[in-house]
Amino acid sequence: TLNLGLRYDLLPHVYEKNNRVANFVPADFNPAEAQTPSATTGSLNPNGPGFQTIDGASFYLNGMEIAGQNGFPRGVVQNDYYTPEPRVGFAYDLFGTDHSSSAHWAYVWGVKGRYDEPKNEHAPDLDDLNDYNRHLYRDEVAGLIERFNGALKPGQPKLYAPHIKFNREIGRWAGQKFHAQTGEPIDDRAYAEHLKDYMPGPADKKLLLDIIETEKKWIAEKTGARDPLASIGEVRKSAINL
Repeated sequence: TLNLGLRYDLLPHVYEKNNRVANFVPADFNPAEAQTPSATTGSLNPNGPGFQTIDGASFYLNGMEIAGQNGFPRGVVQNDYYTPEPRVGFAYDLFGTDHSSSAHWAYVWGVKGRYDEPKNEHAPDLDDLNDYNRHLYRDEVAGLIERFNGALKPGQPKLYAPHIKFNREIGRWAGQKFHAQTGEPIDDRAYAEHLKDYMPGPADKKLLLDIIETEKKWIAEKTGARDPLASIGEVRKSAINL
């Protein structure tokens, strides 16, 4: 994919509230007030050129501009509000390989890692990080579903997460046909019938829309809760409004 855009940031520079900062401006340096440090002490002469007294203390301010004085900006940098920024974004995965150069370099720079990084002793496959993390995520979801199955009554069909090979359109299993539960290969004819049983069809989508439209009829009203809009003007004592 290729994404084109334009970004504009109206963001002034931060400043110190008492203007107790300064910045060196090379254009304001006066060579006539330049000093050479003492060969003995390594210090400048406070009675020489370029020094100014501020609050009873002497400072060498040749070329220095103090925030908020003489028209110098408080943020010590001139705010520029004409900052249109063109943006161009593109995907590495142009051919459905399921590899990510962004994830590769994000790992190298320490921005992204594997979820099990603290205990994983194997060297990472930098071009396959997204797929590796996808496996970890799928395994975690499968574990949670298995815990939920413990609450089912005897004889009820168990729930399960689809096999990671099922219905993939990119990556190593793209376009291949596998069973949704077992991950075993299926021929073309059997797969077509398999999809009818495991993928939502028009009737399923209609049922879901019907459920959404009648939401208040199938979700029990919560009792004891306060209407957040009715109490919006009240001071909150905690994040939870009991």
